[in-house]
Amino acid sequence: GKYQNAGQYKPTHVAVAPDGSFYVSDGYGQNFVMHYDPQGALIKTFGGGGNAPGALHCAHGAHVDLRDPAHPVLLITSRSQNAIKRFTLAGDHLDTIALPGAMPCFMVPYGEHLIVPHLKGGSKPAGSGTENGFVSILDRQNKIVSNVAADAAAYGADGVPAKMAANCTLFTYPHGLLVDDRDSLYIAQWNSGRTYPIKLERVPA
Repeated sequence: GKYQNAGQYKPTHVAVAPDGSFYVSDGYGQNFVMHYDPQGALIKTFGGGGNAPGALHCAHGAHVDLRDPAHPVLLITSRSQNAIKRFTLAGDHLDTIALPGAMPCFMVPYGEHLIVPHLKGGSKPAGSGTENGFVSILDRQNKIVSNVAADAAAYGADGVPAKMAANCTLFTYPHGLLVDDRDSLYIAQWNSGRTYPIKLERVPA
């Protein structure tokens, strides 16, 4: 009952829970998240557009956050709302990680941190014709501790960072990201003139 036709369904990501159930985010379609059991039977549908706290706008990325094994949570990017939304594994909205100006695509775990590529920032850097994106690293409390190709996040008294934007033209619409066993980052870009992914090597301390 959520879709009028198959063409409305345009999923963008899948996240797998510890029990083998999985979540499919319909980021380019109707912005619902479908939770399936390990056999593929639908358990619940949640999210969707609108103005409710748990509503999603471009639910592009999904990730089951296991940094607190006793309390796993589901993270869904709400890219057009410049946010990541946290849900219980049952699909109940917990809270929202506000990322003003940023458009998060995915969340990639790295130890106690999350690495998040943002498709674009809140304004164009000098000398650029596009709203270049950047990459954020979030700590265990989901605060940004580092931005790659953007200024450091400036948090206000309300715990929300000021509007962010790329400060250079390193990235063109960073869309996907992987980390290898040597801690190098690989950033794939969308609509970037068929460029290769960018590799960033970790500098030894």
